[in-house]
Amino acid sequence: MGHIRVRDPIGGSNQSGLRDQNARLVLSYIRRHGAMASAEIARRSGLSAQTVSNIVRALETQGLLNREAAVKGRVGKPSVPMALRPEGTYGLGLSIGRRSLELVLVDFKGRRVDSESTVYPYPSKQVVYNFARTQTEALISRHGLARSRVAGLGIARPNRIWEWGEFVGAPEGEMRDWQSTDLEAEMAALTGLSTVLENDATAACVAEHLLGRGHDLADFAYIFLGNFVGGGLVRARVDAVDRGHEPHPCHCLRGHHFGRGGREHSGGRCVPRHGAQPHHRPHRVRVLATRYHRD
Repeated sequence: MGHIRVRDPIGGSNQSGLRDQNARLVLSYIRRHGAMASAEIARRSGLSAQTVSNIVRALETQGLLNREAAVKGRVGKPSVPMALRPEGTYGLGLSIGRRSLELVLVDFKGRRVDSESTVYPYPSKQVVYNFARTQTEALISRHGLARSRVAGLGIARPNRIWEWGEFVGAPEGEMRDWQSTDLEAEMAALTGLSTVLENDATAACVAEHLLGRGHDLADFAYIFLGNFVGGGLVRARVDAVDRGHEPHPCHCLRGHHFGRGGREHSGGRCVPRHGAQPHHRPHRVRVLATRYHRD
């Protein structure tokens, strides 16, 4: 079995792409449920025992999995649980807020290893780029990491940040550079890392889904409180639906959407005000968590 590129997206339905997809599936089961033996992974995933065995062996060779102590006392051979190796790979996350920046280094289990942060009156492009370049190098060097062990950089930022100039008190035209910026491509070139870009509320919702309480629930709503309110809706543990941030005092759950139009909440339902029309009753979902983010 060849080298498995677990960090790359699926390229198609060819054999290599299928192998990578299966490897990600195996890793997702171990991440969600903790250390698991190959036989249990095969049972849960529907993959053949031989396929799982080959994948686990390849992932162990790459340093992404650790063998734990064999479990004895059952019928047949002792089973050997496989666990994520925290130092197998690392990731960087950059949060661009309206008043602050934070860069976080996490290990393969999503645990914070180190971080750097700064504050500013408003997010100028030059300040953000200088911080990202210098602090990326600082965090990687501080922990003696080879760049090959850093999977990439994830960036979380508010949508349409260039429209927030008046709100943050930026000088006239100072935020306009962001509108024509290909942030994902420019950060990849600046840091030399594979880069993905996401809305900050969506990123927080996905993190809760993968690493927080969300992995125990089939459906939940996530409410993100910063300078403004955003959030996400996860249905059947598959879709994180973001409705982002807008300069309104409230976003409320409206089916699959976060409604707008100046609504007040009363008794668990949305009440329109100032002549706004009422909307359909929201789906019943559990509000999993409300997080306050100082941005």
